[in-house]
Amino acid sequence: MIMTGMREQSVYPYGFGWGGCTVDPKLVALFDQTNDSRYFASITSIAGENLAFSKAAANREYTGYYMKKYSPICDVNNNPLPVNNYQVAQSQGLFRHPIFGCTADGG
Repeated sequence: MIMTGMREQSVYPYGFGWGGCTVDPKLVALFDQTNDSRYFASITSIAGENLAFSKAAANREYTGYYMKKYSPICDVNNNPLPVNNYQVAQSQGLFRHPIFGCTADGG
């Protein structure tokens, strides 16, 4: 599941990828986007997160949504985080990693 991010463009905090794993809007509609924290943890919404993504035409199956869990992440300058450390380079560990101010006890 490497490089499943948005095709050809990094938009902080999401790194670029091959554009795979787009999410069907029918799945998005099943979530209570206001009260279900799984929505934000599972789906990157280009419009919902006000991301300045301009490469929609480069995507074969662009829906405006991407799978978030294994998407690569980048720094504030849109530089990819280290690809040799997948705990840092993908968002499944984003909210619990020490570089984001978290500690081993989840603090």
